[in-house]
Amino acid sequence: MGVITNQHLSYQGYPAAIAVLKFQDNYCQMAVANGLFNSPFNAGEQLAAAMPMMPDASLLLLFYDSIKFSGAKNVAPVMNPSAPLLRGLERHLASAVPIVGAGLLGDQYFSSTYQFCGNSIKQQSASALLFGGNLTPHITVMHGCKPLSDTLYTITGIFGQFLYTLDGKPAVDVIDRAFGNSTWRDQAPVRELCFGIPVRPALAGSENDFSNRLISGILPNAEGVILFEPDMHEGLQVQLMLRDPLLTRVSARASTSALLQQIKHDGKQPLFALYMDCAGRIAQLDHPDQQDASEVQRLLNEQNIPLLGFYCGVEIAPQAGKSRGLDWSGVLVILSR
Repeated sequence: MGVITNQHLSYQGYPAAIAVLKFQDNYCQMAVANGLFNSPFNAGEQLAAAMPMMPDASLLLLFYDSIKFSGAKNVAPVMNPSAPLLRGLERHLASAVPIVGAGLLGDQYFSSTYQFCGNSIKQQSASALLFGGNLTPHITVMHGCKPLSDTLYTITGIFGQFLYTLDGKPAVDVIDRAFGNSTWRDQAPVRELCFGIPVRPALAGSENDFSNRLISGILPNAEGVILFEPDMHEGLQVQLMLRDPLLTRVSARASTSALLQQIKHDGKQPLFALYMDCAGRIAQLDHPDQQDASEVQRLLNEQNIPLLGFYCGVEIAPQAGKSRGLDWSGVLVILSR
């Protein structure tokens, strides 16, 4: 989709970027699992089994192919869900370690991806990098969405990625009424709205209290909406979230600044930053003057911190005590010592 460096935000043509990390008192282990399209849960188990956990493990980076089938015109792509992959991985990890990462996209048309996995090139795979030693990860998540209202909706009809009814009523009609018009229907993916899953029992109040889910489009004859990830279920309560490009940039600035302050407070020396940003937030799809990655870039450059980032389909990070798949978000990890 595109890459982010200290000097560039590049998503035209075929951009590439490389980060070289030299390890001395630290280590990095790699594992790869195949057959993601058959069972994401089993792929997670394979990754965990291939990585003997060390007591000083500090961070696990997880990358997987978001696309199961690319789809075609008027046919929604089928996604590999992040939730079962994370469950399989966490179930068999020998120790608790924060998991961050991304579901990868080939391009803005939801094409499949290719991963370089050490000594081979694979598809429908998940790969993991386990870091340890004296490295300390500092992690922040930035969203840029706010509740459209305080209304909670209960999912009453859903099958995989296809959401049919909310509170027993057609989902498309419910969204029309809440949004005030039907212009959102013409967007694929929907840029102005998404669903928010409260990650705390009480009604969430800040942007970080939601796990957001992208709406890829609507079904023929407005029978329902197409979700980006097939991880929602009947009985789940959700809110409609309004995407705010200005809030996206404000969130990126505030979250990055707070993370840098935390590193300074902890007496650590930042070494390297990795930024995984939602593909929907690039300038050609979003507001060019409100691009969040430029804020991250500027603040890291002020501290002379090397940066590598990329645009992706799903972002993974700890939220409310649990690693989750996220949409319409940015995840920044700074390694320090």
